[in-house]
Amino acid sequence: MMLLAIMLLSAAVAGWLVLADAPEAVRSLARFACVLYAALAAAECLNPSLMEAVTLIVAAVAPAFLALAMRASMSTPVSETLAAVILALCTAAGIFAAVTGIAAFAFAPLTVSVLAIMSTGSVRFREHSMPSLQAMASALALLAGAAAFLMNAGGAQMAFLLLHATGLFGMTLAIAPRSDAVVEQAGQSHLCRTAIRKLR
Repeated sequence: MMLLAIMLLSAAVAGWLVLADAPEAVRSLARFACVLYAALAAAECLNPSLMEAVTLIVAAVAPAFLALAMRASMSTPVSETLAAVILALCTAAGIFAAVTGIAAFAFAPLTVSVLAIMSTGSVRFREHSMPSLQAMASALALLAGAAAFLMNAGGAQMAFLLLHATGLFGMTLAIAPRSDAVVEQAGQSHLCRTAIRKLR
């Protein structure tokens, strides 16, 4: 479990870094999700007795941040008022799930967030084909982690950490800005070699 917590923490840190050049709205939303997942990893390392409660809160709230960040990166961002209402409802659901121990209250908003990611990816697929595919696959990883946790079988917590580490990093890569610097550099190098051959 400790290794998986470290993996989740590493995914959160890596996600934070790859978002450095993202627009402010995208960066702030996605980095909030990274902080939440880092807190979950810290809870596992420092106080495992809090693990289940923190898992339920993070599962309810972090995917909503990611869904809003994806919407902001591929389309018109939702209004600040609507975003605040969505996040408040998700937070309330997560806290209620943590207090009562009824995981379904946390994973209901997670499911809605996954559906929102899938919807945004489908609508924007033509303009953003690869990021959309990556985001949708990452969203399915988040949903699979929730399903594993709900089964409450052996290794459920481990599966949750592994799948959510994968989903988090995949989502941050999907919404991070893409650079064509390597392509341009390769093109310049090719032109240079062509010019040298002509001179010879």
